[in-house]
Amino acid sequence: MDPIALFPDTGMLRRYAVAGLLCLCGAVLSWSIGNGSLWGAVVSGLTGLMLLGPVARVIWWPRASFAAGAQGFSVMGHGPTSWPSYSGAEVQRVHCGPVPVTAWIVVQVRSKGQVRRLHILPWRLSARADVMADRMNAYARYAQRAEDLAVAFSAPAAHDSVSDLDSALAARL
Repeated sequence: MDPIALFPDTGMLRRYAVAGLLCLCGAVLSWSIGNGSLWGAVVSGLTGLMLLGPVARVIWWPRASFAAGAQGFSVMGHGPTSWPSYSGAEVQRVHCGPVPVTAWIVVQVRSKGQVRRLHILPWRLSARADVMADRMNAYARYAQRAEDLAVAFSAPAAHDSVSDLDSALAARL
């Protein structure tokens, strides 16, 4: 089974960087005009920093949003976890009225009788949230099935000899 690693999409990072730079430019323009109140400049500047912060963090500390292999999976750089503790990935959305604003993925991991919810935030997505969640769930089903087959083939045979197995198969036919 081939391992996968899903890294953030560069197009998404560019959009966040452009939006952050536009907000910072708006803050500078608002301050330079100086119409009596600096609240516009402060709000625009903070918004720009909040948009540029995650982009800088992804660039300077790159890590896979979701990495998986035959042995287990890892979400957002958290330690590797075995496949039986994977409970699925679902998409969370924020709406402003009827319009969807953003979406991210929540991966549920069972550990010690509890369910942890690990979030893959919008700037860490490698594709649209629903496409990425479907891909993660499909890989998990494939890996869990491969693990089940490995356990089944490593179990001791129920028959004493090959001839008993051949006769049982011939009786079924």
